[in-house]
Formats: sequence, C-alpha cells, structure tokens
Amino acid sequence: MARTYYNASPLEGVKDDYNERLNNNDMQSLASFISKWDQRNQDAHQQIALFDTERTKHWNNHQKQLFAQLFYYARGRFHEFMWIMGNKAPTFEAKEMIVDNFREEFGRHGPSHEQLYLHFANSLGASVGTPETYWPFLHEYNQGHWNFLKEKDWDTCAAAFTGYERLDNLDYEDLEKTAKSIGVSGPALRFFEVHKNANHFEMTSKDLQEIWDKSPQKVIEGFTFIAEHQNKMWKQLSDAIFSSKK
Repeated sequence: MARTYYNASPLEGVKDDYNERLNNNDMQSLASFISKWDQRNQDAHQQIALFDTERTKHWNNHQKQLFAQLFYYARGRFHEFMWIMGNKAPTFEAKEMIVDNFREEFGRHGPSHEQLYLHFANSLGASVGTPETYWPFLHEYNQGHWNFLKEKDWDTCAAAFTGYERLDNLDYEDLEKTAKSIGVSGPALRFFEVHKNANHFEMTSKDLQEIWDKSPQKVIEGFTFIAEHQNKMWKQLSDAIFSSKK
C-alpha cells in the first residue's frame, strides 16, 4: 500500500502533551518521555518520501547525486554546532564531552567521518562541498541550530545536543536503507553504519537525568526543537530531490 505524506509532523504534539502533564503534576519518567519521542520520530519518517525505499529506488543518477550533495550540508556543519557548545560549556567535564565528540568525528584510529562521507559520495559520482549545493533551506537548518544554542541556557542546549545524538541511531538506520535502495553497497555504506551503531547518545546523556529532575521542561524543549527542526529539513531535502528530475 502506498504511503500518504502529510505536512504536519507527529512531533508537534509532544511538547504540548508533556507540558500539560507538568501542569497537572502528572509527569512521566525521562525514559518514558524518550520512548515516546523515539516513536514520534519513527512516525514522522513514515510521512517523508526520502525514507520510502519503494520510491527512492527509482531515483535517476542526477537525483542520487543530489542526495549526496545536499545531505553533505545537512551534516557537514556539525563542527560549528559543537564549537558553540564547547564555548558555552560551564565545566571541565562538559568541555571534555565536546572534545571527545570531536575525536569521534575524526574517527579516532580510523578514517574520519568526513572521509567516510566522501567515499559514499564518490561511489555515486557526486562532487560535494560546492557553494551551489548549499541550498537556502540548508542554510536555514544550520542557522536555526546555531541560533537556538546561542539563545538558550546550558541545560537546554545540553538536552538538545543529546537529542541530536540520539537521532543518529534513529535517522541513520533509515538513511542506510535509502542509500542501499539507490545502489550504494560495500565500503561506501560505512558512513551510515558508523552512525547507525554509534554510542553518541550514551556519551552525551550522562547529565540528562539530573537536568530532567531539576527542570523537565528544558529536556522537553531541547528534544522537541531538535526533532521538529531536523524532520522539517528531511522533508525539504526529500521534496528537493523528488522535484529535481534532469
């Protein structure tokens, strides 16, 4: 059965649901919130054609290359996200968390994530990192992250960062399926495998329970922003590829 795609995100109700519970002194646990958040993200993906392999498998070469070119800027500016976080970090431990994340990005004893991505893009014959492929909606996506981090306090930013890292496991499982559907195979899939299996959430979530105990609203705000902002971008990226048929 063909999927139906909607403009509204299933995540839109998460923040309101939990704020209502807060007002009624009926707050569930952090684990319950994250479980519900995970499910809402999975539901959101069901509404985005990018994650429908029955459709992506029909992309032509131009669309496959455009996927690699646009996706590059959806993840290639993460160092600026972390730079803002690192400069805002209030403790040595928080700064070490950011530094350790940079180590992960550089691949520790193996190839960096950038090198893995270039291998994926090269397998499709795509040239990435050119100004003409940094489309306005991707500028908006990255700037939206940076503005949020600059405006919010550390606890809200730390929650958002943790939510961002949790999405690695959720998003890349579906992105890997998309990549396979367009013929990517073997070592060119390593970029997706690394992120799908990463333990970044565990690395960044050490203080999340403490933040939740003090102010669950900050966790809800951070997680909800990250999910809605990212799924909006996936929808825009999806629309851009499906509407481009050279």
